[in-house]
Amino acid sequence: MLARESFVSSLRFTAAALLAYATISFMHIRFVMHIYYQHKVKFLMDLLKKVILALFISISMFAIAPSVMAAEAPSTEEVAEAIEESIKLSGQTLAALKANESKDSILALFKATKTESKKIDSTPVERTRFKASQKMDKARLAFKKGNSAEAEELMTEVVELFAEVQRIHKAI
Repeated sequence: MLARESFVSSLRFTAAALLAYATISFMHIRFVMHIYYQHKVKFLMDLLKKVILALFISISMFAIAPSVMAAEAPSTEEVAEAIEESIKLSGQTLAALKANESKDSILALFKATKTESKKIDSTPVERTRFKASQKMDKARLAFKKGNSAEAEELMTEVVELFAEVQRIHKAI
């Protein structure tokens, strides 16, 4: 009987030990899972915040884009008028340079020519218009430095470039 009681008590002890081990293991697994899900939830929340922010930005860009792009491109006639006016003003600037007019009046003509040339908004002539604009800037700078001969030479090229712009535009 003693052996039997000893066996039962050792069985009880073993069962209690197994139960304690299982409980501790379960608690450990539960703790690990809690940490895992806590980090996973944090990661998912951070990802959700980023996605919502990206959606907000893209939706606001789509809402703003049509209103910004609502400006109409100038018609062919408007571009032709701007080209003719630029040729006329660049010619007047060249004549004023050759006639040695006052510095203020020549600078005003440079500014008017530059402003008018910016109205030429046509893709086929853009490169040539840009070259003319750069030459005009160099001519203005040369004139401001007192080098009228270089300014006259550059303005002659500007007039020729605007004539080329007109030729290209008419070929369209």
